[in-house]
Amino acid sequence: MAATVGHQPTTLTCNFELKPFCTRRACHQSSRSRRARRCPESSDFAFETGTRVFDCEDSDPISSHSVSMHLELRLDSEKDIHLSFCSKTVTLNDKSLTGGPWPAGQYCFYQVGETCPDGFENGWILWQDERDRNRNEAKGVLPRGVYDNKTLMYFCCRTDGDPDVPVELPRGRNFAFLKYGDRCQQVEGTQVRTEYILWDNDQRDPGEQTHDGTIPRVGITRLRDVKLEFCYYTKISYCGNPVCMIIRKLREQTL
Repeated sequence: MAATVGHQPTTLTCNFELKPFCTRRACHQSSRSRRARRCPESSDFAFETGTRVFDCEDSDPISSHSVSMHLELRLDSEKDIHLSFCSKTVTLNDKSLTGGPWPAGQYCFYQVGETCPDGFENGWILWQDERDRNRNEAKGVLPRGVYDNKTLMYFCCRTDGDPDVPVELPRGRNFAFLKYGDRCQQVEGTQVRTEYILWDNDQRDPGEQTHDGTIPRVGITRLRDVKLEFCYYTKISYCGNPVCMIIRKLREQTL
């Protein structure tokens, strides 16, 4: 049976290495250690988690991800992808979340609910996972989509700004967007790097990989696989003394 999920438009779904701290305007990675495999606790809103297991192509699989990877993702011995999500679905106290509307720019995130926030265009990607002995799984709360032996995921993308013009967003903690164009949206007070996930799809009928609307980069590759690029942001710590600057440079190299 297909697993179809969706939530109210005011929610936000993301996937991060340590499950994100999500507000109305941005998702921030928790500063907890790698052992803290759960969403952060808050008196203002509640979180729910979910995991999607993508059973990728079995024959000479090429599923992969960037060397630098800050999402909570696991590539198992069969080259299947395990990707986790954290969603804010219940608001208990909205007073701390009045951050204002999303700024104009070029960036995307996963869609939740039937519509995207104002200023965003929606789109979707459909791909066929491995047919033989398919081991796809869908657990918990996931972005809007259909999750059976195929995967259908919806996205919200903003395309009305210049990615080279920095936008202002909360940056108390690290966060990520799905990349829209060929450059990451610049965000004030942060440095950014690109990461990616490549899903190797079942190749017996490449025409089954399709999309519509406005979607993140790259979407569907020439080989009819799915590749998504992420812009991962870290706060810039300003300092003037040489020792501090050297430490910061070393941290940038290990992100």
